[in-house]
Amino acid sequence: MLPQSCPIKTDRLLGVDLLAKFEFCARAGLLSAEIQSEDTGEEEDMPQRLDYLPDYDEVIIRHRLTSLMRNFWLISGSLLIELLCIGYFAKARMELSVLCGVVMCVSLFWWFSVFRAITVLRRRLDAASQAAPREPDEGHLIEETFNWWDIRKAGYQVDRMPEPMVDPGKGIIGRPWRVLRKGDIRIPVFRKHRGDRSVHSQQRVRIAAYCHLIETCEGSKAPFGLVLFSGSYDAVLIPNGRTNMSLLDTTIATARRVLRADTECQHLEAPARSCCKSCPLGSPAPVTENSVTSPESNHGVHPVVGLGGQLFHSPCGDRFRWIPPHESAERLRLRKA
Repeated sequence: MLPQSCPIKTDRLLGVDLLAKFEFCARAGLLSAEIQSEDTGEEEDMPQRLDYLPDYDEVIIRHRLTSLMRNFWLISGSLLIELLCIGYFAKARMELSVLCGVVMCVSLFWWFSVFRAITVLRRRLDAASQAAPREPDEGHLIEETFNWWDIRKAGYQVDRMPEPMVDPGKGIIGRPWRVLRKGDIRIPVFRKHRGDRSVHSQQRVRIAAYCHLIETCEGSKAPFGLVLFSGSYDAVLIPNGRTNMSLLDTTIATARRVLRADTECQHLEAPARSCCKSCPLGSPAPVTENSVTSPESNHGVHPVVGLGGQLFHSPCGDRFRWIPPHESAERLRLRKA
């Protein structure tokens, strides 16, 4: 089933996330342009973690750790009481003893969960405490890897933008995941979840766009940005130089051209196979009754046949009537129906 789509307005503001998609693949950009979405400075469609623990802000980590320690001692006291109740009722009221045992099992599960969370937060707090100040040399900025806590220890504070920034001149809108602040310097941070821990042209476009928005909307300096890899403290510095700004201008022009060419949208050139290998827009899913009849599917379903004769489809395949060379498509041996 495809996401909710909408008519494309060629004079629309282009989101930074959308520009990154166009730099990655024109077809991915066009598909994303037909879907209402908001730029959050992170890769979209990430599942919500129910066991989320803070990982990039020392103050929040300490606050959460204090709260968990309080819960830990409360649960430990509860376990002791439950153990005493099991022994007390064991001879006279066996049914109550069994009930206390069930309650104790639940408390043990909770105790171990809290203990694990405390261990994780202690490691994160240790990483923050052991960091040594390290600051990029503004006179000689190159793409290099920094540790998140090293930069924080150099005096950079973390801000979260409540609203997206807009530049009517270039016609772009967006906000980074976080902004590091020190004096009159603002550093946009994008958090990458998928793929390898390397930087590609779409991330460079993102950082160039965020830096431009900060300088245009706030009047602050944004000499570079950071691409932070989820699950680690590695952050790659991306200079806000002429090369990346030129790449941004080229991507904006490409996006405008594709969005204007409504009659040619169906015939956009296919990207390189390497782009499609792990792209979520080309990931095949089984065809169901909902995917066929859903009004959200603006272009209809383009079913293809896989192993065992089962029908599959994907957002990109439905939109452009082809079989994207996704790694799962090759494993399922998809072919035209």
